[in-house]
Amino acid sequence: MSYKGLDRHLVEKVQAADVRQYLLANDWRRVPDLPDEVAVFRRDGDGQEVVVPMTPEFPEHQYRRMAEAISDIAGYEERAAEQVLNDLLTGPADVVRFRVDDPSVADGTILIEDGLNLFGGARKALLASACSVVDPQAYYARLSRAEASTFIKACRIASEPGSFIARVICPLDAVPVELGDEQLALTDENGERLAPEPFTRKVTGSLMKALDALVTRTNRDEIESLFESPAEQRLSANLCDALLEMQPAGRTSSLTVASHWAARRRPVDAPASCVELRSEHFDVVEQLANRLRPQREAEESSFIGTVIELSGSPGSDGRPQGQVTLRLQDGDDLLTARVNLKAEDYATAGQAHFANRHIKIWGTLHRRARIHQITAYDRLTLLDDSVEDALS
Repeated sequence: MSYKGLDRHLVEKVQAADVRQYLLANDWRRVPDLPDEVAVFRRDGDGQEVVVPMTPEFPEHQYRRMAEAISDIAGYEERAAEQVLNDLLTGPADVVRFRVDDPSVADGTILIEDGLNLFGGARKALLASACSVVDPQAYYARLSRAEASTFIKACRIASEPGSFIARVICPLDAVPVELGDEQLALTDENGERLAPEPFTRKVTGSLMKALDALVTRTNRDEIESLFESPAEQRLSANLCDALLEMQPAGRTSSLTVASHWAARRRPVDAPASCVELRSEHFDVVEQLANRLRPQREAEESSFIGTVIELSGSPGSDGRPQGQVTLRLQDGDDLLTARVNLKAEDYATAGQAHFANRHIKIWGTLHRRARIHQITAYDRLTLLDDSVEDALS
């Protein structure tokens, strides 16, 4: 694989020690009795070889040799060289990638609303998985466990080229050992004691195991088994909601979630590292969300939010009316809801949408798996400037 195209500024930041640690953690073996200028790594039986430069040389030569090493690793792993480069620069962290595969994102860009849903859904998926590690449940009224909050605050996000990829960097030291649950030290296959598994690894492993169970059992037509012990499988209504928030619009589109484990600590019980969710899987996710979430009474109240889509049509008098999609505040969270508006209120919603202003609506909220519904609404108004300033 060619090294050309790798960002030289980033390649020059890669440390030889990090590359060596990465290779050793991934079952490469260093060839002994070679000059100190290079470290050569091979894999038994397949003839693959990676040469890591060890001493500073002329800048151009050093860049080329390190870039070639990165490209060789990427070729063996069948990944983009940019992904390997990014992983080498993240330090001791698990990296979870949420990739949207859809023709609309082929140029590496995404609509703002879709991008917010992707990053927001990724955050909720990891937060739900963290809560499942602390206290497995089918539904959490609030995703507010101490360890889960500490973990999510330490995570960082970035984007990568290739369809559209949200990359979440999860540091292994996000949660101090004393804050996580106490456990006996693990042992390897030789009986050697290992340090307790980091809370971060429990979260990323839990997420990948839950997604793998979801996809595998759907593909085998064993959907009912998902409902038998969802908590044991780390499946919750909250995780399902997060996945639905990230679902691409097209029936042929898909969402791929892939985890790359920190080289410093490989998984003891390795879960799947890559899972693809297609439209048939999202159909099951929606069923799960509805069945795992406790049924709540319709909520009659007032709600504040923004207008994100106008889908009405002209009425008998020629004025637009009909369905509007809202993004409403729900405590610390946001939810999407639809409502059918009369012409006067539809005009107000249009004014709010194009001026990027908040609205307040009075009605009855019926909660659903992904998009909620407001019925029997009384009125919809624009918020005045003083309230707008407070929300900004």
